[in-house]
Amino acid sequence: MAFRNEYTSDTRKITVDPERGVTLRCKPDAPDGIYVFDLDWHGHGLSFIAENETARRYQNEDGLWRFDLAWTVHSVRIPEGFPENEKAVLSMITEALDAFGEFHDRDRIGAVAVRFMPIVSGSKGTA
Repeated sequence: MAFRNEYTSDTRKITVDPERGVTLRCKPDAPDGIYVFDLDWHGHGLSFIAENETARRYQNEDGLWRFDLAWTVHSVRIPEGFPENEKAVLSMITEALDAFGEFHDRDRIGAVAVRFMPIVSGSKGTA
């Protein structure tokens, strides 16, 4: 199973992969273009900050407007003792952001690119 966008019982939007037990939540209080996320996985919350830019705007063959998105992930906080390695974490974030699309709506999105700022070694996090 893959990620999908859905609503919780209290009508909040989430991006979720129930088979793998992973949920992406967006905190709505960041400035335009900047998103603060929590990725719940293995019973841990991984926080990260990402910036979203429209890489390209175009009309598809049906004349509908589509957007290619470019995400730049500026900060990832991986809790101590998290059971996955950094490569697996970045891969999961990439997959979740692709499904997330445009604030939990993938319908108008074409391609999604995700770029990570350089990783700072230390307590399993980036700064």
